[in-house]
Amino acid sequence: MQSLRLLYVGFCRNRFVLSSLAIIAMLTNSNATSLGQTVDAPREAIDAPRKVRVLETSALGPFIQEQSGRLLLCGGNKLPKSVLDWFFQAGGAEQGCLVIIPTASPQSDSGDFSRWTSMWKDYRWQNVSVLHANASDDAKKPEWIKLLNNASAVWIAGGNQQRLVDRYSNTSVLGELRTLLARGGVVGGTSAGAAIASKVMIAGGLTEPRTQEGWGLLPNLIVDQHFSQRGRFERLRNAIQENPTQMGLGIDEATAVLITEGRMQVMGNGAAYLFGAGGRPNNIQNSGPFNSSRLQHGDMVVPSMPSQE
Repeated sequence: MQSLRLLYVGFCRNRFVLSSLAIIAMLTNSNATSLGQTVDAPREAIDAPRKVRVLETSALGPFIQEQSGRLLLCGGNKLPKSVLDWFFQAGGAEQGCLVIIPTASPQSDSGDFSRWTSMWKDYRWQNVSVLHANASDDAKKPEWIKLLNNASAVWIAGGNQQRLVDRYSNTSVLGELRTLLARGGVVGGTSAGAAIASKVMIAGGLTEPRTQEGWGLLPNLIVDQHFSQRGRFERLRNAIQENPTQMGLGIDEATAVLITEGRMQVMGNGAAYLFGAGGRPNNIQNSGPFNSSRLQHGDMVVPSMPSQE
């Protein structure tokens, strides 16, 4: 029997803080399938389900970039407190340094950031800062680099992902976000802040997607949000059919998907839908429309591990 342990570490500059979330999934060996297998969740997990369902797929591994940091992608609308709690702990809790990027919303240009800082008012971060560029040239300011160098966590607010592309793509801000992930930090985003993580980014469209290049934190996974609520199944299916080397991930409102070290886990009140590359089945289950797999709170998807004699 093999064991897979995910232990999340928060980082603030040169200080590492062990968070209180540890998810232990026991995977069977040989040729036995783990579809629907459940294991006990640790008692110290933050709002963890009593059972963690482990789903294996041979298709996932090449599509989720392995990195030491964590991406928390959220589907929009009001998030459950348990998701915010997790982000706070993963970001270093009281020793954590949070940077908020509100730029996707046009309201951010007013200079009043209270709407976004108030979201975290009940959490005792060591420091909370706002990074907002009024134009792409403004994104080149040296103070933004210093801000991100000190960060343990970055939260990207919702709005219009096109604004994030226009102001931060091809700037050092994006490079520093990659550096933050590389050193073990956490980047979270909701709505537009989740869509921007894709390399092939859905920028708009109803059933026919309008795509362009996003930030590429997930080079082979197209993310869509407000998924069931806005009926975006066909839009995402068409996007991955037009880009057959990509998988698709649709995230409902009030739902989050954690991606770390080539694995993903669902948190929150809704569901996430995983589409195979080019719209093909993804080898785990097909309980959702268009050959998608419907995943709920506690479901963990891992790449298939080679069998051992």
